[in-house]
Amino acid sequence: MRICVSSATMLALFACHERGVDAVVDTDVSADTDLAPTVDTDVPADTDAPPDTDVPVPGPPASWGDGLVDISAAPFAAAAIPFFVGDPSIQGAPQTSRAVFADLDGDGQVEVLVDESSYATSATERAPRVFRYDRVQRVLVRDLALEETLSQGEDLAFMAGFDIDGDGREELFQESPDLIWWPDGHGGFERGVTLTHSDLPSRWTYTTLSVLDLDEDGWIDMLVGSDRCEWSLRALLQTGPRTFDVRADLFDAPMPMRLVRASTLWRGDGELGVLTSASVCPGAAHPPGGFLERAATRADDDTVRWTDVDLTPAGARWKMDPATAGAPYTAAMPMGGLSSDLDGDLRPDLVLSLGSAYLAVLRSMPDGSLQDATSLQFPLTYGQSDTPWGVVTPDLDLDGVADLLVGFGDDAMSFFGYAGDLFPPRAYWGRGDFTFEDVTTPIGITARGSWHGMSLDDLDDDADPDVAIVGYGNAPLVLRDDIDVGNHAIALRLRGTTSNPLGLGALVELEADGIASRAQLMGGDANMDSLPRERLFFGLGANTQARVVRVRWPSGVVQEVTGLAAGQTWTVTEPASVTLSEVDRHVTADGSATVRVTIWPRDGVGGVAVASTVSVTLGGTPVAVVDPPRLQTDGSWIATIRAPSYPGSTRVVASVDGVAYRVAPRIWWD
Repeated sequence: MRICVSSATMLALFACHERGVDAVVDTDVSADTDLAPTVDTDVPADTDAPPDTDVPVPGPPASWGDGLVDISAAPFAAAAIPFFVGDPSIQGAPQTSRAVFADLDGDGQVEVLVDESSYATSATERAPRVFRYDRVQRVLVRDLALEETLSQGEDLAFMAGFDIDGDGREELFQESPDLIWWPDGHGGFERGVTLTHSDLPSRWTYTTLSVLDLDEDGWIDMLVGSDRCEWSLRALLQTGPRTFDVRADLFDAPMPMRLVRASTLWRGDGELGVLTSASVCPGAAHPPGGFLERAATRADDDTVRWTDVDLTPAGARWKMDPATAGAPYTAAMPMGGLSSDLDGDLRPDLVLSLGSAYLAVLRSMPDGSLQDATSLQFPLTYGQSDTPWGVVTPDLDLDGVADLLVGFGDDAMSFFGYAGDLFPPRAYWGRGDFTFEDVTTPIGITARGSWHGMSLDDLDDDADPDVAIVGYGNAPLVLRDDIDVGNHAIALRLRGTTSNPLGLGALVELEADGIASRAQLMGGDANMDSLPRERLFFGLGANTQARVVRVRWPSGVVQEVTGLAAGQTWTVTEPASVTLSEVDRHVTADGSATVRVTIWPRDGVGGVAVASTVSVTLGGTPVAVVDPPRLQTDGSWIATIRAPSYPGSTRVVASVDGVAYRVAPRIWWD
């Protein structure tokens, strides 16, 4: 049951508690007076006191409680999940295991779907296993009833669960054939639209799938690349309920390349972009830059185009390697990457796992440039047999500073079917200055394997992240976060209205007393064999609530919510800035049908602002604005658009006092 009540003082601004009946958030509630006092950073230092040379350097906690607890070994072994470990006689590569966090039955609780990829020679049957978390016994329990909803009498290979259409139910993405499985509304799934197309190759897999709002129309799209090097990039733009348009004209990349994965990037200058981790196909003249930014020109229908650029600094460490001298990071065969604020300056930095066997760290600067921070005592340098793959940045001790979890695998040997060397995932405690300390052993991580991708979610609903790690020729790993150092945490979900439904590309900033402010990017991770989950996690230190949560939505709206209590998952809903009367955005092209456009001017915290001028401009198919925007009594403005007499589509760009909202919804005239 969900009850969401708007705050009387912030129109359309509300947040919902995700446990049972959702609580109201009053954005004007003052901070709890029982909290620890705010640190006053303006108190002058005692200039007469001699410098204290014995001040200890901050270090990780002395005790981590029960650490990260493996809850998967016993139930996965009992389920007898077969994994092909490779065959050197045929150079048969091992299969990648899958551990997908997904709410399969729509009850609000996350399950774990365990599967394996089809990328290998194997005689074993690929049958997914489903596990739910028993909160009383605190164990994973196999759920045969949920498995039955996925049983179709054939080999299946699922790699992600994600609510791509924003209806509150998660779709399942199958690796091959090219299908999305859609929830049927009754706890099961039905075969969805086949995403084959004349412009797609004969075979491509969802190991190359990424989700983001590529055309900036407020709907979630997909970005794919070919694992057979038949072309470079393709966009699958969402055009309606369960429909997509395959587009090859939105990118400048001229060469075939394997798009491994991609994520949204928020540059230091506030510009949105796309971080891609792609390997170049054999025979390519030069590697791509690895970053996509808006191109100067648009497509014929006024859709946003993207151009490939190299934003990495000239003196970056990998550019000094003879094998990749002067080249962008994609020449170093990146296995994954993420955009996360490592130093508390509210600008997401970059962590890139490179095939040259180390993690690269790039600091985001105010002007949008990147500075190489890898050499700042960063301790992650290993041999060729110990290659970093998946990487995530949970706050392990909840002190308000980002830490690292990294998966490592013997990629060089395993790809050819040999067992190779096995390593545990590693945990690194962050000091907030781009230096880290290995805390793998005290946190209790011991499982050895060849680890690829990582995903975070919350199985036990305690607002700190649990971890799923997929393997290469071995079973996956699920770790429950039982770290306890006396700190608190909060988890957030976003629900876009004008922006895309899950807020992909939104920058979320959190302020709490006594800790550095930190920003996280929704959809900012790009790991192997996974899609970004819908939940962000923040450590609060000793605080029992977040003083301010500030969301910078892709639309350009800035929203503030105050007083969110720790230990819970909260949903923050975007105050709408542009809405259309036709929710599915499809209108008959009869020359007379009309669409009402409502524009809400917003202030710097999400409330309704007083605007001098509001305008609507159109791109794409020529149509006329019948009535210009008119001010309403509730502070909104309404304009009306009349349909053309021929099919096409139109971007609706709304501007307030000369500044356009960044998301422009598209109308299709049918």
